[in-house]
Amino acid sequence: MNHFKIATNQKRLYFDVHLTARSLPLLYLLYDLNIVRRYIKLTGSFYRVYPAYSIYRNRTRFIKTYFKSSHYLTIPLFILHKVRLSRPFSYLVLETSAGILTHKEAIRYKLGGRLIMTIN
Repeated sequence: MNHFKIATNQKRLYFDVHLTARSLPLLYLLYDLNIVRRYIKLTGSFYRVYPAYSIYRNRTRFIKTYFKSSHYLTIPLFILHKVRLSRPFSYLVLETSAGILTHKEAIRYKLGGRLIMTIN
């Protein structure tokens, strides 16, 4: 995520990143949310990631990470329902037993999980 934040702040067209099997679903999710325009596998576990920019949006989406190795925030299902109503255009990215999901997908599967990041 730090590579992504630096690249979008500098308006770089792409950046190279090493992704593990655990972090690869996060790249797929960012692609589905149109935060990443495209990605290419270079060699092994190295990927070239192209962030999505829009002429209609002056700034890129604001991403705040919450997942730390020392502590984490667990969000139960009833709070996800309240977040859906209070922040309809934002996304909470959660690590659940079904994998990495947005809060809208977690509500559909009736799951709570650990908060990884918010996307505004």
